Amino acid sequence: MQSQPAFTFRTILLNFGSWIVYGILAATGRLGAGYVGGFIVSLWQAIAKWRKSERVNVMDWVTMIFFFAGAVSTAALHSAFFPHYGNALVWCTLTVIAWGSLLIGAPFTSEYARDFVPENLWTTPGFRRVNAVVTAAWGSVFLINAAIDLVLESNSNLMTDSWFKYLPYLGIACGIVFTNRYPQWARQRAQASTKGEADRTIAMAEAHEPTVK
Repeated sequence: MQSQPAFTFRTILLNFGSWIVYGILAATGRLGAGYVGGFIVSLWQAIAKWRKSERVNVMDWVTMIFFFAGAVSTAALHSAFFPHYGNALVWCTLTVIAWGSLLIGAPFTSEYARDFVPENLWTTPGFRRVNAVVTAAWGSVFLINAAIDLVLESNSNLMTDSWFKYLPYLGIACGIVFTNRYPQWARQRAQASTKGEADRTIAMAEAHEPTVK
């Protein structure tokens, strides 16, 4: 049976809707509205999960806290901190989530992978290994994007006159493609390895069978 992709458009929309809302509003210059909108959407997503008796995961909590802090700092206190370092803070926050979840042995992508993988496989080494690799890939994307945005913040010419500012979007696209392709590749490789071991076992058994004269 062919497996479903790890991230469909609906999954991305439901789980990353707050970041999408923030990105759209921030791109149009309404940074304060972006933080407020991101917080409202993240709160709505958490409440929707709670009402369906689903677990509110670490990504949900950190996202809500981040957008709440941004909304208070920008819209209420009129601080320049979030407007100046907003994009870099987004990527740094996501980097902490990704690598932090790996350090505690609970890759954040496993929360989403459970929507597509049977429950009896959630505790298998293969499931944990695939999600560790995918989470590490996202952590790398987030870290690189944070570095790119810090460079952009320190050089206004790059922000306005260079293609350099579009690199974070390329990184996200690569992350999505990798997340969809890697689990299938890993599963096919495991199946091929299992078949190879079975073939070698049969060959060895046949080689040691007594010859009938």
